[in-house]
Amino acid sequence: MEFCEVLLKRHCVRKFDSRKNITDDQINKLLKNASLSPSEGNIQPWFFIVVKKQELKEKLTETIFGNINIEKASVIFITCINQIDTYSKYGYRGLNLYSIQSTAAATEHLFLEAAELGLDACWIGNFDENKVKEILDLNENLRPVAIMPVGYSAEKTFKTSRKNIKEISKIIE
Repeated sequence: MEFCEVLLKRHCVRKFDSRKNITDDQINKLLKNASLSPSEGNIQPWFFIVVKKQELKEKLTETIFGNINIEKASVIFITCINQIDTYSKYGYRGLNLYSIQSTAAATEHLFLEAAELGLDACWIGNFDENKVKEILDLNENLRPVAIMPVGYSAEKTFKTSRKNIKEISKIIE
């Protein structure tokens, strides 16, 4: 598949088919390609949690603000920042900016790889961070920054509109 095709294929799914599961090989490929993402100073501040357990998926669904039924996804990836790694090298700027940029890039790699594999996903940032930490029993050094359910869609997917290039860019010559 051409890269542009992957970009066009990627979309957010909010309802998943619980009858179809992704394989461990697919999960490993998703994690491997997410880990190939660039990061400031090559710190690689990301830490991924993969949730398969149904009870935890249901609890995670309750942390999301909005109507997204992630508990039916095959798995749920939680992208976290390892705050100690980033802070120790770059201080507060690293903690409050670089680590966000790096984990966002890694999450996007995960999202694009899901599309490449023919899987459906949704990038969720609107959730109760403290509840997620509690549910997953995360240590204080891990900060969850994205939730991404991955699986197969239970609904017909559609493309969202995009702004015109002239609305989102400026070329200075």
